[in-house]
Amino acid sequence: MKTVGIIAEFNPFHRGHEYLIREARRLTAADYVIIVMSGDFVQRGSIALLSKYRRAEMALTEPLCADLVLELPVLYASGSAEYFAEGGVSLLNGLGCVDTLIFGTETDQIDSLQRAAAFYADPPESEPSLFRETLRSLSRQGVPFPKARMEAYLAVSGEGDAVREILQSPNNILSIEYMKAILRSQSRMQPLPITRIGQGHLDSSPGADFSVLSASSIRRSVLEGTIPERAMPDSARAILREEMKEGRITFDRDLDLLLHDRLLSLTAFGERPEALSRYLDVDPDLANRTARSLAALSSFQELFSSLKTRQIPEARLRRALLHILLDITKEKAEGWRKLGSPYAKILGFRREAAPLLTEIRRQGKIPLLSRLSQAESLLGDNAFHMLKADLHATALRDMILAEKTGKTQGSEYSRKILKI
Repeated sequence: MKTVGIIAEFNPFHRGHEYLIREARRLTAADYVIIVMSGDFVQRGSIALLSKYRRAEMALTEPLCADLVLELPVLYASGSAEYFAEGGVSLLNGLGCVDTLIFGTETDQIDSLQRAAAFYADPPESEPSLFRETLRSLSRQGVPFPKARMEAYLAVSGEGDAVREILQSPNNILSIEYMKAILRSQSRMQPLPITRIGQGHLDSSPGADFSVLSASSIRRSVLEGTIPERAMPDSARAILREEMKEGRITFDRDLDLLLHDRLLSLTAFGERPEALSRYLDVDPDLANRTARSLAALSSFQELFSSLKTRQIPEARLRRALLHILLDITKEKAEGWRKLGSPYAKILGFRREAAPLLTEIRRQGKIPLLSRLSQAESLLGDNAFHMLKADLHATALRDMILAEKTGKTQGSEYSRKILKI
């Protein structure tokens, strides 16, 4: 049985994702494709456009695409590139049957990515003194950590300016983290990068002349009430159209009241800003500036704009605010991270993939959750609390939808996994 894994968000599923999966099948002759997918919140620190179940359905319905979709725990789904890759690789490792990890890159110079991954994967005590000194110097100057780490690596590796450009690309950064996670975990999986096609990852211009549009571009079109016809496979586009018609689409602006209330309750109207620094990605300076800004601001976007600085990348700031909303503290994150991904929660699968589920149950090292009612008896206390954070994230999105549509979404415990 040949099985490949892909770690993704599908926010939403589009032609580029379809191409990646079909290329994975072609290049590996895979019998099955497993997707580890973010739930209702995603890595850029945002709420997902559609629910995790509808996004899973997009990937499962399209021919020659996914066979099984599992949920990436929210700690990793809402984390940095390192967290995202680490959590996804841990989950795939835990299944015991995945041969290859597939991911998209924005370069065909894979050797450069592999060298960087191997360097970053080494333990801290083996880092050259020049690397540590350069990293400390740049950090003191206010250079964001990802950029400081890259420049420190370039200083000791002797790689040229062309490699600097490669290492700054979002998909390439994530590719390096995937390969680093594979090396650190001594995984049996082999990495297989596939060069992405079409529009750049962060390009959000819907009118751009590309045969494959980015998810950012599609989300911008949806915000304006349209769907780029060529951007998505037919079945995925039909699902998105249905969700738009029913009002089940969510944007960051839908977080405004929840986030504002959460921040006010934590800071007692600005009296205890230090309370915010307990949360993942929130340092004392950001905590203080957030508390000072609350009284004059009324929206997530206004708060975000007031807090953004050259030293704090946009995505990290969004993640920091999201971690406050989702109650993901540094203490919780540290404890959960030691577990890796300790369960595999099924969102959906194709019926013909039943032999794959049997193999996972036979070979896997972590529980495969098909019913939440089983979870508490299968998981240890810490792992169960980690799962409850996933359920809390979904409940928040469901509460937003209930307000928007006037219809409750039902308990996560009562939802049936998709069988297509």
